[in-house]
Amino acid sequence: MDDTWIRRHYEFWFMQYPTGRGLLDNAADLRRSLYRLFRKLDPDRDSRSLRHMVMVGHSMGGLMARLLTQDSGNAFWNLAWSAPIDRLDLTAEEKSILEGSLFFKAVPFIDRVIFLGTPHAGTPAAQTTLGWIAGKFINIPSPKLLFAKSVQNKNREFTRFDTNQESTKSVNQLRPDSPLIQTMNKLPRPPKTHYHNIIGNLYEGSDEPGDGYVPVASARFPWAESEIVVPAGHTDIQGHPLAIKEINRILREHYAAISGELGSATEAIEASPEIIRPETESDRLNHREPLP
Repeated sequence: MDDTWIRRHYEFWFMQYPTGRGLLDNAADLRRSLYRLFRKLDPDRDSRSLRHMVMVGHSMGGLMARLLTQDSGNAFWNLAWSAPIDRLDLTAEEKSILEGSLFFKAVPFIDRVIFLGTPHAGTPAAQTTLGWIAGKFINIPSPKLLFAKSVQNKNREFTRFDTNQESTKSVNQLRPDSPLIQTMNKLPRPPKTHYHNIIGNLYEGSDEPGDGYVPVASARFPWAESEIVVPAGHTDIQGHPLAIKEINRILREHYAAISGELGSATEAIEASPEIIRPETESDRLNHREPLP
């Protein structure tokens, strides 16, 4: 936001979500929120800017961003149930909730996704003592758990999932052997979405490089059109100067791609800044803004 060109051409929206809830539920909430916002902000569907969104997702947020750019088909339904939805004993509301989470199409106005420290192949940390401890501090909202149990109890002959607290926590869905992660990685590649990857690595030269939570091998994404590795930890990667510079570059590249105007594209590329210096302890003590 210190970059005047970025401020002039982009508006930033942020999503906060309950970390403990499952990926599919959080992605469904984000999908619904985006469509609701678009209907409110662009009822006539004539805003060109709103039709070319860039998503930036850190960690689990990157997996959510992926889910918004892919068609589910029957993949997630078949993961949870052994019969078609019409064979289940469901109220109209229950059916609507299940359909919203397990059947979805790619959001058409998301053009590009930038991943930051995203565990595309899961993370072994979810299997460790640290992951177990983290899971103990996470509680699934009671209404959600009660809904799942109610639906399962009426349809036990068709269910393929468990509704206990542990199985529905997002930390367990990030295990490398998670059926959800494995199913996500089998979905077809979207033909029009551009992906970029920023990976953290604190352990250069190690047999197991990574950002302290996500191994480099898990953070790699085969569809990425660009990839950089920065010397940063999992919780610091989004503030690293090289990551900031790379996101800046991608946003300018995106604008150039959709502008169709040579002058605007040239302006975007030529105005790209040098690396931004991180804030220092001296800056904080003297309440000064960090210099470029």
